[in-house]
Amino acid sequence: MCTTLPEDCEEQLNDLENSEFQSKVNDFLRILNHNVELFCIVLNFVHLVFLFSKPLRTNPVFILMIEICIFEMIYFGQYFIQRNYNLVLETTVYCLELSLVPAYPYRFAWDLVSNLSRRMFVWLMVQLASVRTFSICFPMSNWPTKHRNTFACSFLLFLFWLIVHGWYMLFARSYRMKEHLEYRGCKPNTPDDWDKPLPTYVIALPTAYGLYYTRALDDAEGYIRIFTAIVYSILVVIMIVKLRMISRKRRSLNSKESEKSDHTTMLVILMTLTFLISEGYPAVLALYLIYIRNSYTYSYNPYLTFFGYILYNPAPYRKLRIEESNVPNVLQHIEP
Repeated sequence: MCTTLPEDCEEQLNDLENSEFQSKVNDFLRILNHNVELFCIVLNFVHLVFLFSKPLRTNPVFILMIEICIFEMIYFGQYFIQRNYNLVLETTVYCLELSLVPAYPYRFAWDLVSNLSRRMFVWLMVQLASVRTFSICFPMSNWPTKHRNTFACSFLLFLFWLIVHGWYMLFARSYRMKEHLEYRGCKPNTPDDWDKPLPTYVIALPTAYGLYYTRALDDAEGYIRIFTAIVYSILVVIMIVKLRMISRKRRSLNSKESEKSDHTTMLVILMTLTFLISEGYPAVLALYLIYIRNSYTYSYNPYLTFFGYILYNPAPYRKLRIEESNVPNVLQHIEP
């Protein structure tokens, strides 16, 4: 019951109605997202069954489609499990000094598979668009459709994103907890964990790799998606222009297949629009959030941005090794 002024009671009632409405909207979106995830998994599985048919699987284009379906199923399957089930992939480690951050192997493996599958099915779509474009622009050359070239390009893409998302774990080490406490007599922050003993050993990373680099990747997400959308759009525009030129030549020869080429062009445009929506909207949103964070954070450290990580990262950090004796003094070498 409201015991304050009528105006305050009315505001509380409006807040309650808004919260209930927002809760209903969130529940509806959660259910909708749940069904869309299941639909994507089932659709990719059905598509994969057709692609594995014998007449198709020898074509490099269909091989790329098979790879895209597999990576999409892995990504959406992980996303579905993570959103609908409580997975315990890490155990909070308290009292570790600021120069180190805990490294959780299960969490790292889960995130690595998720990031790799996400990057791969997007960039395999770019590779597929490039194969189609080059095949149309250079019909006398079989270089774009060679199996060896297709597999080599896919492997290089996989290796590149594996290095981007996993190289920093090379610096993970096992540290003796007593030698790397934040301060003597440190205890866990939550009352439920006060009686739990601290671990004897902990797997950890230097903060420059375990925290700053992951933040740099988060900041780079918008730029990566924008770049991907631009590359894909350029390839598709070139392909559409070439298809229109072929269509005009067929019309001049009174070809009956001109209608088919028009349908192909419309299908390519539809695929491009869906790709731009899936990549462009999250990219714009990510860049906008970075802009808001930078505008309202007065003590913002440029080292935490993607380009700042490269620019402000001193030479010792760029080497693929680090001495354990220098680990406690890592933060002293970071220039904001």
